[in-house]
Amino acid sequence: MRQRGEGDVPTHRKCVELLERAIHLSPRARAVHYFDLAFAAKNANDRAVAVRVADAIEHLWPASAAGWSRVGYAVRTIDPPRAKAAYKRSLELDPKKVFSAYGLAATYFENGEPDAAIEAARAALAIDPNYADAHTLLGAALAAKKKPEEAEREYRASIALEPKRCFVHMNLGILLQSRGQLDAALAELKTAVDLGPTEPKAIANYGWTMRLKGDKSGAIEQLARASEICPEDFELLQMRATCHRELAENAEALELLERAAKLAPDKPFVVRDMGSALLGLGRAEEALAQFRRYLVMHPKSTDAHLKISAALEKMGDFPGALEAIAEGRNARAAGEQGRGARLDPAPGRKTAGATSAPAK
Repeated sequence: MRQRGEGDVPTHRKCVELLERAIHLSPRARAVHYFDLAFAAKNANDRAVAVRVADAIEHLWPASAAGWSRVGYAVRTIDPPRAKAAYKRSLELDPKKVFSAYGLAATYFENGEPDAAIEAARAALAIDPNYADAHTLLGAALAAKKKPEEAEREYRASIALEPKRCFVHMNLGILLQSRGQLDAALAELKTAVDLGPTEPKAIANYGWTMRLKGDKSGAIEQLARASEICPEDFELLQMRATCHRELAENAEALELLERAAKLAPDKPFVVRDMGSALLGLGRAEEALAQFRRYLVMHPKSTDAHLKISAALEKMGDFPGALEAIAEGRNARAAGEQGRGARLDPAPGRKTAGATSAPAK
Protein backbone atom coordinates (compact mmCIF):
# COMPACT_ATOMS: atom_id res chain seq x y z
CA MET A 1 0.00 0.00 0.00
CA ARG A 2 2.76 2.47 0.87
CA GLN A 3 4.66 1.63 -2.27
CA ARG A 4 1.81 2.07 -4.71
CA GLY A 5 0.45 5.42 -3.51
CA GLU A 6 -3.15 6.58 -3.58
CA GLY A 7 -4.08 6.48 -7.25
CA ASP A 8 -3.80 2.73 -7.78
CA VAL A 9 -7.35 1.46 -7.21
CA PRO A 10 -6.70 -2.24 -8.00
CA THR A 11 -3.80 -2.38 -5.53
CA HIS A 12 -5.90 -0.80 -2.81
CA ARG A 13 -8.68 -3.29 -3.43
CA LYS A 14 -6.17 -6.03 -2.80
CA CYS A 15 -5.06 -4.19 0.35
CA VAL A 16 -8.68 -4.09 1.57
CA GLU A 17 -8.92 -7.85 1.11
CA LEU A 18 -5.66 -8.49 2.99
CA LEU A 19 -6.44 -6.09 5.83
CA GLU A 20 -9.91 -7.56 6.35
CA ARG A 21 -8.28 -10.99 6.58
CA ALA A 22 -5.80 -9.62 9.12
CA ILE A 23 -8.67 -8.24 11.22
CA HIS A 24 -10.50 -11.58 11.18
CA LEU A 25 -7.34 -13.50 12.07
CA SER A 26 -6.24 -11.20 14.90
CA PRO A 27 -7.22 -12.30 18.43
CA ARG A 28 -7.98 -8.67 19.35
CA ALA A 29 -8.84 -5.44 17.58
CA ARG A 30 -5.63 -3.69 16.54
CA ALA A 31 -5.77 -0.02 15.61
CA VAL A 32 -3.14 -0.35 12.89
CA HIS A 33 -5.33 -2.81 10.96
CA TYR A 34 -8.41 -0.59 11.11
CA PHE A 35 -6.57 2.65 10.44
CA ASP A 36 -4.85 1.19 7.38
CA LEU A 37 -8.14 -0.31 6.22
CA ALA A 38 -9.72 3.15 6.37
CA PHE A 39 -6.95 4.43 4.09
CA ALA A 40 -7.18 1.49 1.68
CA ALA A 41 -11.00 1.46 1.51
CA LYS A 42 -11.18 5.14 0.63
CA ASN A 43 -8.57 4.76 -2.13
CA ALA A 44 -10.19 1.56 -3.40
CA ASN A 45 -13.47 3.50 -3.79
CA ASP A 46 -15.11 0.85 -1.59
CA ARG A 47 -17.85 2.88 0.06
CA ALA A 48 -19.35 0.00 2.04
CA VAL A 49 -16.05 -0.95 3.67
CA ALA A 50 -15.13 2.71 4.26
CA VAL A 51 -18.36 3.35 6.19
CA ARG A 52 -18.08 0.06 8.09
CA VAL A 53 -14.50 0.69 9.20
CA ALA A 54 -15.33 4.29 10.16
CA ASP A 55 -18.16 3.01 12.37
CA ALA A 56 -15.80 0.46 13.95
CA ILE A 57 -13.07 3.01 14.69
CA GLU A 58 -15.56 5.37 16.31
CA HIS A 59 -16.78 2.54 18.55
CA LEU A 60 -13.39 1.03 19.42
CA TRP A 61 -11.20 4.14 19.83
CA PRO A 62 -13.50 7.07 20.71
CA ALA A 63 -10.69 8.95 22.49
CA SER A 64 -8.11 8.61 19.71
CA ALA A 65 -7.24 11.72 17.68
CA ALA A 66 -5.61 9.49 15.07
CA GLY A 67 -8.72 7.33 14.94
CA TRP A 68 -11.05 10.27 14.33
CA SER A 69 -8.65 11.49 11.66
CA ARG A 70 -8.96 8.13 9.89
CA VAL A 71 -12.73 8.27 10.20
CA GLY A 72 -12.68 11.64 8.46
CA TYR A 73 -10.42 10.31 5.73
CA ALA A 74 -12.53 7.20 5.13
CA VAL A 75 -15.79 9.12 4.61
CA ARG A 76 -14.43 12.38 3.15
CA THR A 77 -15.94 11.87 -0.29
CA ILE A 78 -18.92 9.82 0.92
CA ASP A 79 -20.28 11.91 3.78
CA PRO A 80 -18.61 15.37 3.97
CA PRO A 81 -20.56 16.55 7.07
CA ARG A 82 -19.48 13.44 8.97
CA ALA A 83 -15.89 13.90 7.76
CA LYS A 84 -15.82 17.52 8.94
CA ALA A 85 -17.16 16.52 12.35
CA ALA A 86 -14.59 13.71 12.63
CA TYR A 87 -11.66 15.96 11.75
CA LYS A 88 -12.85 18.61 14.19
CA ARG A 89 -13.16 15.98 16.95
CA SER A 90 -9.62 14.83 16.17
CA LEU A 91 -8.36 18.40 16.53
CA GLU A 92 -10.21 18.81 19.82
CA LEU A 93 -8.34 15.76 21.13
CA ASP A 94 -5.01 16.86 19.60
CA PRO A 95 -4.84 20.47 18.32
CA LYS A 96 -1.45 19.74 16.73
CA LYS A 97 -2.77 16.92 14.53
CA VAL A 98 -1.71 18.43 11.22
CA PHE A 99 -3.17 15.61 9.11
CA SER A 100 -6.61 16.34 10.59
CA ALA A 101 -6.25 20.07 9.94
CA TYR A 102 -5.26 19.28 6.37
CA GLY A 103 -8.08 16.74 6.01
CA LEU A 104 -10.60 19.30 7.17
CA ALA A 105 -9.30 21.76 4.58
CA ALA A 106 -9.50 19.10 1.85
CA THR A 107 -13.07 18.24 2.81
CA TYR A 108 -14.10 21.89 2.60
CA PHE A 109 -12.42 22.25 -0.78
CA GLU A 110 -13.90 19.08 -2.26
CA ASN A 111 -17.31 20.19 -1.01
CA GLY A 112 -17.08 23.50 -2.91
CA GLU A 113 -16.18 25.71 0.06
CA PRO A 114 -12.90 27.38 -0.98
CA ASP A 115 -13.01 30.15 1.64
CA ALA A 116 -13.29 27.65 4.48
CA ALA A 117 -10.62 25.53 2.79
CA ILE A 118 -8.21 28.47 2.70
CA GLU A 119 -8.74 29.13 6.41
CA ALA A 120 -8.30 25.46 7.33
CA ALA A 121 -5.23 25.01 5.11
CA ARG A 122 -3.61 28.03 6.74
CA ALA A 123 -4.41 26.52 10.14
CA ALA A 124 -2.63 23.33 9.04
CA LEU A 125 0.41 25.35 7.96
CA ALA A 126 0.40 27.15 11.29
CA ILE A 127 0.90 23.72 12.87
CA ASP A 128 3.55 22.64 10.35
CA PRO A 129 4.82 25.22 7.82
CA ASN A 130 6.63 22.43 5.95
CA TYR A 131 3.53 20.32 5.29
CA ALA A 132 3.72 20.19 1.50
CA ASP A 133 0.18 18.92 0.91
CA ALA A 134 -1.27 21.86 2.84
CA HIS A 135 0.62 24.26 0.57
CA THR A 136 -0.78 22.39 -2.44
CA LEU A 137 -4.33 22.51 -1.15
CA LEU A 138 -4.03 26.18 -0.25
CA GLY A 139 -2.80 26.84 -3.79
CA ALA A 140 -5.78 24.99 -5.26
CA ALA A 141 -8.25 26.91 -3.10
CA LEU A 142 -6.61 30.23 -3.96
CA ALA A 143 -6.76 29.34 -7.65
CA ALA A 144 -10.47 28.62 -7.25
CA LYS A 145 -10.85 32.10 -5.76
CA LYS A 146 -9.11 33.63 -8.83
CA LYS A 147 -5.93 34.54 -6.97
CA PRO A 148 -3.34 33.09 -9.39
CA GLU A 149 -0.24 34.82 -8.03
CA GLU A 150 -0.91 33.59 -4.49
CA ALA A 151 -1.79 30.13 -5.80
CA GLU A 152 1.45 29.91 -7.77
CA ARG A 153 3.42 30.87 -4.68
CA GLU A 154 1.84 28.02 -2.69
CA TYR A 155 2.37 25.46 -5.45
CA ARG A 156 6.03 26.43 -5.69
CA ALA A 157 6.39 26.21 -1.91
CA SER A 158 4.99 22.67 -2.07
CA ILE A 159 7.36 21.72 -4.89
CA ALA A 160 10.33 23.11 -2.95
CA LEU A 161 9.43 20.78 -0.08
CA GLU A 162 8.50 17.72 -2.17
CA PRO A 163 9.68 18.14 -5.78
CA LYS A 164 8.43 14.78 -7.07
CA ARG A 165 4.67 15.15 -6.69
CA CYS A 166 2.95 14.72 -10.05
CA PHE A 167 -0.28 16.53 -9.15
CA VAL A 168 1.45 19.64 -7.83
CA HIS A 169 3.38 20.12 -11.07
CA MET A 170 0.15 19.44 -12.98
CA ASN A 171 -1.82 22.02 -11.00
CA LEU A 172 0.94 24.58 -11.44
CA GLY A 173 1.11 23.83 -15.17
CA ILE A 174 -2.64 24.33 -15.58
CA LEU A 175 -2.46 27.58 -13.62
CA LEU A 176 0.35 28.85 -15.86
CA GLN A 177 -1.59 27.76 -18.93
CA SER A 178 -4.62 29.75 -17.79
CA ARG A 179 -2.40 32.84 -17.57
CA GLY A 180 -1.06 32.35 -21.10
CA GLN A 181 2.43 31.27 -19.98
CA LEU A 182 2.43 28.30 -22.31
CA ASP A 183 6.16 27.51 -22.37
CA ALA A 184 6.35 27.47 -18.59
CA ALA A 185 3.12 25.46 -18.45
CA LEU A 186 4.48 22.87 -20.87
CA ALA A 187 7.61 22.48 -18.76
CA GLU A 188 5.61 21.86 -15.59
CA LEU A 189 3.18 19.50 -17.31
CA LYS A 190 6.05 17.56 -18.88
CA THR A 191 7.50 17.13 -15.40
CA ALA A 192 4.09 15.96 -14.16
CA VAL A 193 3.89 13.36 -16.94
CA ASP A 194 7.44 12.18 -16.26
CA LEU A 195 6.56 11.75 -12.57
CA GLY A 196 3.16 10.19 -13.32
CA PRO A 197 3.44 8.41 -16.67
CA THR A 198 0.09 6.66 -16.16
CA GLU A 199 -1.80 9.65 -14.76
CA PRO A 200 -4.38 10.54 -17.43
CA LYS A 201 -5.16 14.06 -16.16
CA ALA A 202 -1.51 15.05 -16.37
CA ILE A 203 -1.14 13.56 -19.84
CA ALA A 204 -4.39 15.16 -21.05
CA ASN A 205 -3.45 18.61 -19.82
CA TYR A 206 0.03 18.25 -21.32
CA GLY A 207 -1.53 17.37 -24.67
CA TRP A 208 -4.08 20.19 -24.51
CA THR A 209 -1.35 22.72 -23.81
CA MET A 210 0.61 21.39 -26.79
CA ARG A 211 -2.49 22.13 -28.85
CA LEU A 212 -2.59 25.68 -27.51
CA LYS A 213 1.02 26.06 -28.61
CA GLY A 214 0.06 24.95 -32.11
CA ASP A 215 1.36 21.37 -32.00
CA LYS A 216 -1.87 19.60 -32.94
CA SER A 217 -0.18 16.32 -33.93
CA GLY A 218 1.73 16.16 -30.66
CA ALA A 219 -1.47 16.93 -28.78
CA ILE A 220 -3.31 14.09 -30.52
CA GLU A 221 -0.53 11.69 -29.58
CA GLN A 222 -0.68 12.63 -25.89
CA LEU A 223 -4.47 12.65 -25.74
CA ALA A 224 -4.59 9.23 -27.40
CA ARG A 225 -2.16 8.00 -24.75
CA ALA A 226 -4.52 9.29 -22.04
CA SER A 227 -7.45 7.61 -23.80
CA GLU A 228 -5.69 4.26 -23.67
CA ILE A 229 -5.59 4.59 -19.88
CA CYS A 230 -9.21 5.86 -19.63
CA PRO A 231 -11.06 4.49 -22.67
CA GLU A 232 -14.47 5.40 -21.19
CA ASP A 233 -13.63 9.10 -20.77
CA PHE A 234 -15.75 10.95 -23.32
CA GLU A 235 -13.94 14.25 -22.72
CA LEU A 236 -10.65 12.79 -23.92
CA LEU A 237 -12.34 11.62 -27.11
CA GLN A 238 -13.86 15.06 -27.60
CA MET A 239 -10.50 16.76 -27.06
CA ARG A 240 -8.83 14.50 -29.61
CA ALA A 241 -11.65 15.25 -32.04
CA THR A 242 -11.12 19.00 -31.58
CA CYS A 243 -7.47 18.62 -32.61
CA HIS A 244 -8.40 16.52 -35.65
CA ARG A 245 -11.01 19.09 -36.72
CA GLU A 246 -8.43 21.84 -36.49
CA LEU A 247 -6.24 19.78 -38.84
CA ALA A 248 -9.24 19.40 -41.20
CA GLU A 249 -9.30 15.67 -40.38
CA ASN A 250 -13.06 15.62 -39.98
CA ALA A 251 -13.57 11.91 -40.62
CA GLU A 252 -11.25 11.03 -37.74
CA ALA A 253 -12.97 13.64 -35.59
CA LEU A 254 -16.44 12.29 -36.37
CA GLU A 255 -15.43 8.73 -35.46
CA LEU A 256 -14.17 9.90 -32.06
CA LEU A 257 -17.25 12.04 -31.44
CA GLU A 258 -19.60 9.17 -32.28
CA ARG A 259 -17.79 7.13 -29.60
CA ALA A 260 -18.04 10.05 -27.18
CA ALA A 261 -21.78 10.39 -27.87
CA LYS A 262 -22.36 6.75 -26.96
CA LEU A 263 -20.58 7.29 -23.65
CA ALA A 264 -22.27 10.64 -22.92
CA PRO A 265 -25.45 11.04 -24.98
CA ASP A 266 -26.66 13.99 -22.89
CA LYS A 267 -23.64 16.25 -23.41
CA PRO A 268 -24.59 19.16 -25.69
CA PHE A 269 -21.02 20.11 -26.65
CA VAL A 270 -20.39 16.63 -28.03
CA VAL A 271 -23.48 17.07 -30.23
CA ARG A 272 -22.25 20.52 -31.30
CA ASP A 273 -18.83 19.17 -32.27
CA MET A 274 -20.40 16.29 -34.21
CA GLY A 275 -22.28 18.89 -36.21
CA SER A 276 -19.05 20.77 -36.92
CA ALA A 277 -17.31 17.58 -38.09
CA LEU A 278 -20.24 16.70 -40.35
CA LEU A 279 -20.23 20.21 -41.78
CA GLY A 280 -16.51 19.88 -42.45
CA LEU A 281 -17.25 16.69 -44.38
CA GLY A 282 -19.84 18.48 -46.52
CA ARG A 283 -22.78 16.69 -44.87
CA ALA A 284 -24.70 19.91 -44.21
CA GLU A 285 -28.18 18.41 -43.65
CA GLU A 286 -26.87 16.01 -41.02
CA ALA A 287 -24.87 18.86 -39.46
CA LEU A 288 -28.00 21.01 -39.30
CA ALA A 289 -29.85 18.25 -37.44
CA GLN A 290 -27.05 18.06 -34.87
CA PHE A 291 -26.92 21.84 -34.43
CA ARG A 292 -30.68 21.94 -33.87
CA ARG A 293 -30.31 19.16 -31.28
CA TYR A 294 -27.57 21.20 -29.67
CA LEU A 295 -29.84 24.25 -29.43
CA VAL A 296 -32.60 22.18 -27.80
CA MET A 297 -30.11 20.69 -25.31
CA HIS A 298 -28.43 24.03 -24.62
CA PRO A 299 -30.97 26.78 -25.36
CA LYS A 300 -28.82 29.51 -23.78
CA SER A 301 -25.95 28.82 -26.16
CA THR A 302 -24.40 31.87 -27.77
CA ASP A 303 -23.20 30.00 -30.86
CA ALA A 304 -25.92 27.47 -31.76
CA HIS A 305 -27.76 29.91 -34.04
CA LEU A 306 -24.54 30.80 -35.87
CA LYS A 307 -23.81 27.13 -36.47
CA ILE A 308 -27.34 26.58 -37.73
CA SER A 309 -26.82 29.56 -40.03
CA ALA A 310 -23.58 28.09 -41.37
CA ALA A 311 -25.29 24.77 -42.18
CA LEU A 312 -28.21 26.50 -43.89
CA GLU A 313 -25.80 28.59 -45.94
CA LYS A 314 -23.99 25.43 -47.10
CA MET A 315 -27.37 24.06 -48.15
CA GLY A 316 -28.08 27.23 -50.16
CA ASP A 317 -30.84 28.47 -47.85
CA PHE A 318 -29.61 32.05 -47.54
CA PRO A 319 -32.86 33.54 -46.13
CA GLY A 320 -32.88 30.81 -43.49
CA ALA A 321 -29.24 31.51 -42.70
CA LEU A 322 -29.95 35.23 -42.23
CA GLU A 323 -32.94 34.45 -40.04
CA ALA A 324 -30.80 32.18 -37.84
CA ILE A 325 -28.23 34.97 -37.43
CA ALA A 326 -30.98 37.37 -36.37
CA GLU A 327 -32.28 34.83 -33.86
CA GLY A 328 -28.78 34.46 -32.50
CA ARG A 329 -28.42 38.21 -32.04
CA ASN A 330 -31.75 38.40 -30.24
CA ALA A 331 -30.81 35.49 -27.98
CA ARG A 332 -27.44 37.05 -27.19
CA ALA A 333 -29.00 40.44 -26.41
CA ALA A 334 -31.58 38.84 -24.13
CA GLY A 335 -28.89 36.86 -22.36
CA GLU A 336 -26.60 39.83 -21.85
CA GLN A 337 -29.45 41.90 -20.50
CA GLY A 338 -30.39 39.16 -18.06
CA ARG A 339 -27.01 38.07 -16.73
CA GLY A 340 -24.14 39.91 -18.41
CA ALA A 341 -21.96 38.70 -21.27
CA ARG A 342 -21.05 35.01 -21.15
CA LEU A 343 -18.93 32.75 -23.29
CA ASP A 344 -19.59 29.08 -23.95
CA PRO A 345 -16.97 26.67 -22.65
CA ALA A 346 -14.14 25.86 -25.02
CA PRO A 347 -14.72 22.59 -26.84
CA GLY A 348 -13.52 19.60 -24.94
CA ARG A 349 -11.21 21.44 -22.56
CA LYS A 350 -10.30 19.01 -19.81
CA THR A 351 -8.96 20.96 -16.88
CA ALA A 352 -10.41 18.73 -14.23
CA GLY A 353 -7.88 18.48 -11.49
CA ALA A 354 -6.58 21.94 -12.07
CA THR A 355 -7.82 22.95 -8.67
CA SER A 356 -8.37 19.54 -7.17
CA ALA A 357 -7.18 18.87 -3.67
CA PRO A 358 -4.24 16.49 -3.46
CA ALA A 359 -5.21 13.01 -2.35
CA LYS A 360 -3.71 12.37 1.05
